[in-house]
Amino acid sequence: MAQAFSAHGLQPTLVHGRAHPEVVGASDVAIVASGTATLETGLMLRPMVVVYRMSTLSWWMGKLLVKVAFVSLVNLLTGRRVVPELLQGALEPGAVAAEVQRIWEPGRGAAGATGGPARAPQPGGAAGHRGPRGGRGAGGDRGAC
Repeated sequence: MAQAFSAHGLQPTLVHGRAHPEVVGASDVAIVASGTATLETGLMLRPMVVVYRMSTLSWWMGKLLVKVAFVSLVNLLTGRRVVPELLQGALEPGAVAAEVQRIWEPGRGAAGATGGPARAPQPGGAAGHRGPRGGRGAGGDRGAC
C-alpha cells in the first residue's frame, strides 16, 4: 500500500486498526473498511475512501439477497454517493491511492484534468476538508486506515 501511495506522490501516515477518534480526527483523509467506522468517520466530518473485500461466494450471495446501491453507511443514509467506495475487484492499492489523491489534492486526478464534474462531496461539505485554521486537518498531512 505504501508503494502505491508513493507512486502517486503521497506520503501518508498509515495507522492500522480501529478508527479511534484521535486518529481519524487528526487525519486529512481516512481509508475506512465498510461498517460502523464509516458512520463514525462521517460524523467527524472527515473525508474518506471506503474499502471492502470479501470472498467471491459471499459477495455474490449478498448481491442476491440484499439490493442496495451502496455499502457504506454514509452513502446509504444520504441515498447518494457522498464518499467513494472501492469494493471487491476495484479494491487495489493504486485505486485507493488515486482516490485519496483526488480528495487530498483538489484539482488533480481524472475529474480535475478533464474539466469533468468535481469528485463526490465528502461529509461536512466539500471534499478536501480543511481544518478550522484553514490548513489541512488538525494533524497536518496525515491519513488513517
